[in-house]
Amino acid sequence: RSLSICLLAFVVCSTVTTNAQAKSPSGKVQVSSNDLEVTVNYSRPYKKGRKIFGGLVPFETYWRTGANLATEITFSKDVLFNGKLVKKGRYRLYSIPSKKTWTIALNSELGKKGFYEPNYDLDVLRTKVKSKSTKKETEQFTIDLSTRGKKVSLTLNWDTTKVIVPIREK
Repeated sequence: RSLSICLLAFVVCSTVTTNAQAKSPSGKVQVSSNDLEVTVNYSRPYKKGRKIFGGLVPFETYWRTGANLATEITFSKDVLFNGKLVKKGRYRLYSIPSKKTWTIALNSELGKKGFYEPNYDLDVLRTKVKSKSTKKETEQFTIDLSTRGKKVSLTLNWDTTKVIVPIREK
């Protein structure tokens, strides 16, 4: 009898986990520019008719920049991230959106679930970038990486908001 209860609990937990992951599937983007490789692993929630920024994602508050697990970004070399030096390595990427600018932060604390706020003392960088309104609505949160010469652009798109962070080899 206890084995049946354990199996039922396992099935219920597995179903909940599978459904949660299906709602915000994982995504990975990777780009190479000369000797620099940048990789982002994240989860991609859907808008589903909701008000996103200033609603589901409140202004002026920490956001894990995706869903489920923490979004992580990896640099194969030292880079200038929006003009600020970041050593090669893997970091959690999070944001603090506001109406016209976003604070983008890189944090060295790894291995925590995305819904837990990071230890802010482990931020290696915080930088402000402008956000842009778009006419086209993006249903599913998307992170893109693109190259132009030695420059890499990290682009965050969701709803009618776009944020671009320039990255270049140090």
